[in-house]
Amino acid sequence: ASNNTVREQNVALARTVSDLEQQIVARDSADTRLRRIADALQEGLIVLDHDWHITFANARSERYFPRKAHELLGTDVRNIYPGLERSEFGQAMQEALRTNHAVTAEAPALTLPGVWIELRLFPTPFGVAAFLADVTAQRAARDALADREHQLSQLAAELLRIQTEERRTIARELRKYNVTLLVVD
Repeated sequence: ASNNTVREQNVALARTVSDLEQQIVARDSADTRLRRIADALQEGLIVLDHDWHITFANARSERYFPRKAHELLGTDVRNIYPGLERSEFGQAMQEALRTNHAVTAEAPALTLPGVWIELRLFPTPFGVAAFLADVTAQRAARDALADREHQLSQLAAELLRIQTEERRTIARELRKYNVTLLVVD
């Protein structure tokens, strides 16, 4: 009887091990699919826990960090960028964690001179998912448009000034003409 019990326990244990192995394979497969999807994104993606430690980073995030994505895991992002908490990004991160609402910020890249980054933060139960996108070209286009609008405003003001001056000149000439006509009659 005891041998039968041991055999039954071994069979049950073998089934449990087989089930666990299948779950591990399925989980690894899901992790691989998630990694491939995240790496296919056109934006950098990092996930930070509530203590600002990086728990996930896709391949595109490497553009914004001085390390490879796999080397970032477990790292406190504040150790990579001292003073981060006082930056626009750090303030946005704190706001997202505090309010539990999505937050968007745009600021100069911390390590890429001349590059502007849009950071979109989405709170999760585990921390924050942060999407990073290079918006340098869009910002340059907005700045150029603002410059053109300013120039257009200045030209419109100058045109108005010239028109007003021209009207005054015409009015002076007409007054002279009217005076001359009155004298001739």
